[in-house]
Order: sequence, then C-alpha cells, then structure tokens
Amino acid sequence: MKKLFYLALFVLFLYLPVFAETFIYGQADFVPDGDTVILKSGKSVRYIGIDTPETDHEKHNHQFYALNAKELNRKMIENKRLKIVFGKNKKDRYGRYLGYVYLPNGKMMNELMLENGMGWFYYHRDNKKFKKRFLTIQQKAMDQSKGIWSYIAGKSKMVILNKSSFRFHDPECRNMTAKSKKFSYVSEAFYKGYSPAGRCIRNIFKYGE
Repeated sequence: MKKLFYLALFVLFLYLPVFAETFIYGQADFVPDGDTVILKSGKSVRYIGIDTPETDHEKHNHQFYALNAKELNRKMIENKRLKIVFGKNKKDRYGRYLGYVYLPNGKMMNELMLENGMGWFYYHRDNKKFKKRFLTIQQKAMDQSKGIWSYIAGKSKMVILNKSSFRFHDPECRNMTAKSKKFSYVSEAFYKGYSPAGRCIRNIFKYGE
C-alpha cells in the first residue's frame, strides 16, 4: 500500500503544472496607468506585451499621453468582468501578475491599447506568444498616426538598437552594451518592434509636455 501511495504522489507531482492556474476572473478596482489594473481581489495585473507612458503619482508630472492611456484603459474595463490569462511567466519582479486581459466581448485589452495608439509593443523573450500580432497592430496605428504616434512621427532623434533585448537606447545612456551599435530613428525603431530601455524613456517622452 505504501508503494502505491508514494507512486500516486509521484504521478501527481509530475502533472501538477497541468493543473496549475492558467487564468482568473476579476473586476477592476483601480487603474493606475494604461497598462495595469488592480482587481477587487487585490491582485495587480500588468498587461503582457505592451508598455504605455508613465504616470507620476507623487509629483503628477506625467509623461506625454500617460493620462490619455490611463483614461482609455479605465473606461474600457470599468464595471466589467475581466478574464486574465497568464503568460509563461506568471509574475514579474515586482510581484504583479502578467496577463492577457480579455473583456466580456472577447476583445483583448493588450491589443486595444495598441490599436488606439496608447502605447507600444514591448518584447519579452519569456512572454512572446502574440509578438507578430501585437507588432502588426502597432504598425497599423503608426501608419494612421493614432494617439501617441502623431507625436513620435515628429521626432528625428537618433537612438541605438540592442538586437538581443529588442530595446533602444539614448546615445548618452549609461546602460548601453558593446553589442548596441546600430543607429536608427526613434520612429523606425518602434516600427521594427524595439521599445525604449527603462532609463531612456524620459529622454523620448519628456515629463510635463
């Protein structure tokens, strides 16, 4: 009997990933910005595959278009039952859940924010399921100068591309690696699927504009 018991435990251990939680339902309680929602359960969910301009909750010195993105996010998910499908990596380093957020009508918020030009495609090697799809949606929004892209189109700033991380850097960025050699215009970098490195966003999206 003991052997059967331990064998059953072993089999259960092998199949635990299959039974692991892959999605949850929840309702929005607070929307801090364009790519995050805090559910009534207390869970903070970060939209996978996109990034939006940052809101400054302390000094209220927001990045360009940050409040537009936040407001659209709020309007679309307010009082709605959301389905959050987790990515390969369930959480980020800040403890936020990473998910594809679906409205009751089946539309995905990650895509809708890109479609309306409220943010940009954000590549991550561990959660790249919709990479081509997201980038195609962004490129269409860029071609139509929607939202933030009407601002980016006028930027002739040169940046340096990092092909391994799919980030681009300001030429003065201290975090540039030796591999980051290729120059490109900001708009071209976005169109190819690159996104700004964290510390370089402020140089591209000036605070207070």
